[in-house]
Amino acid sequence: MRQNVRVATADPFAQIRLLDLQECDTHLDQIAHRRANLSEAVRLREAESQLTRVKTLIVAGETEVSDRERDVRKMENDVEQVRMRARKDQEMLDGGSITNSKQLEELQHEVTSLKRRQEALEDDELALLEGLEDARKSLATHLEERARLDVELNDARDDLARVEKALDAEHTTVTQQRADIAKEIPDDLLRAYDKIRVDSGGVGAALLQHGRCGGCRLQITANELARIKAQQGGSGIDGELNNELAAERKRMLEERAEVARQNTDKLLKGDVEVLKRNVRDNARNAAGSN
Repeated sequence: MRQNVRVATADPFAQIRLLDLQECDTHLDQIAHRRANLSEAVRLREAESQLTRVKTLIVAGETEVSDRERDVRKMENDVEQVRMRARKDQEMLDGGSITNSKQLEELQHEVTSLKRRQEALEDDELALLEGLEDARKSLATHLEERARLDVELNDARDDLARVEKALDAEHTTVTQQRADIAKEIPDDLLRAYDKIRVDSGGVGAALLQHGRCGGCRLQITANELARIKAQQGGSGIDGELNNELAAERKRMLEERAEVARQNTDKLLKGDVEVLKRNVRDNARNAAGSN
């Protein structure tokens, strides 16, 4: 069965530039994929999720502390009321103003009951105070965790911004390279490339070498290969490329690699300078605090 293989029959130099264009588009696709799957973005989302969870716990913890403080205040008032009543009855007993034996017995019984009531309330108050202390400790833990997550979130944002900045610079460089290459390709060939690239899921041009398509990885039949060579005027593209064109392409690839390296060095140098400034600022702050 004959395999459907699209072959450009344009000028060999245009074909080489078309391969360079494909390389740029593949590079841009890789940048987009990396941007969509950044570990720094995952870390940021996780930090945001954890911070949201902790903030919910803090709201619940603050509510619990407030409720327990209210219960403690109410219990303190109850204890104080019983204590005052018991003190008043005791003063009446001690004052000797009551001479009726029945009234005196009733008052003594009331004082005894009030003391038992006071002791029970004080035990309840102690339990409430212990519960309040536990609630405050739990809230303090959540507040400390929030402070830690705030720092982690800021670090994650900084890391993501740094990586995105590098990707933006890389994208800008490759986009400019693509634009420069596209200028050297005939419009009709460029349109055909763009259409094929859309139809084939990102590959618009590929090198045919040793009888195999570099895009779809299919082995070309002998009859199809003969037809392709005939379209090329017998020169054939299934073999070594023209030495001059190959050398030119190698030179351009090296130039692009050097530009990318320089851009990366600039970004790294910028990060180092920021780090140095932070170290100097921290040193000054430490000296000032001492």
